[in-house]
Amino acid sequence: MVPTNLYGPNDCYSLDSSHVVAALIRRASELADGEPLTVWGSGQPLRQFCYAPDLALLLLWVTFESVHLAEPLPLLSETEHSIADLARCVASEFGDRQVLFDCSKADGQARKCMSSADLRGLLRNFEFTSLEEGIRLTVADYKVKKGEYRHGAAKL
Repeated sequence: MVPTNLYGPNDCYSLDSSHVVAALIRRASELADGEPLTVWGSGQPLRQFCYAPDLALLLLWVTFESVHLAEPLPLLSETEHSIADLARCVASEFGDRQVLFDCSKADGQARKCMSSADLRGLLRNFEFTSLEEGIRLTVADYKVKKGEYRHGAAKL
């Protein structure tokens, strides 16, 4: 099984080592009123995101349905989102902030996407949480638990 770009409750919100969703949430939460959210690059690269509770359901399905796989199975939504869409979605949860793109910084890989055709062939009716709803739930959780979250490297 291959999960990708996970986000959701209990994430690590380190500015140095977190994934893009958690980093944007942390940065947006620390902005002064009226200050825009600045994102490195043009915002054009495409990514697939998976809300962590969706992954948990998929892992239960694989485990309890005894799914046997000959090849790795990507556990992700087929929907691709631009970094710009993600940033605007996060910004909207913090007072509909303006999003600025710093094109002096590199975009990174233009597209990091995998096919979900095998998953859809095995599990046709699974509905992934939309990016908008997942971000809304994740930001709400972050705001409630902000003082409890790891803002540095994970401690094992």
